[in-house]
Amino acid sequence: RSYRWVMLALIGVAYASFGMVQTSMAPLLAPILRDTGLTRGQMGFALGSWQFVYLFVAIPAGVIMDRFGLRRAIFAGILFVTLSEVARTAAIGQFSMMGAVMIFGLGGPFISIGAPKLTATWFPQRELGVALGAYTVSQSIGTMLATASANAIVMPATGDSWRASLLVYAAIAALVGAEIGRAHV
Repeated sequence: RSYRWVMLALIGVAYASFGMVQTSMAPLLAPILRDTGLTRGQMGFALGSWQFVYLFVAIPAGVIMDRFGLRRAIFAGILFVTLSEVARTAAIGQFSMMGAVMIFGLGGPFISIGAPKLTATWFPQRELGVALGAYTVSQSIGTMLATASANAIVMPATGDSWRASLLVYAAIAALVGAEIGRAHV
């Protein structure tokens, strides 16, 4: 019974990683634009491209989750989120950046659909509200952490390299994925 709190913490950290990777490029736009030569419009198009993919993956995500299991689906979601962040570091132009960001849309639905399913699976009705509230705010916490740390901590620690900074966030997401992969969901 107490393992449900471990599961809640894991899905919360997974959702925080989702928010962190989703937002990680926003505070680094100036060096990214300077390095890649992208315009603000091109970058905006690339940054919004994951949502297009998300729409189409979200439809079959629930069925895939039921077929392969919650742990595998959430693990795959974190894997795609991590892969998206790593691929962004190799982007050199609009299409490579857009492709890298679109990978995020492949993983996002498994986290955002898996989170309420996991919570409903592990928590009794009387505790469900608290559990849902806890994991829901975790995405915002990840977003805040990326926004607050990017220029103040991560960029200076990586020699002002936006590419290395994104790898730091990818490493965090990968660690979360490893823990999800080991969990007994």
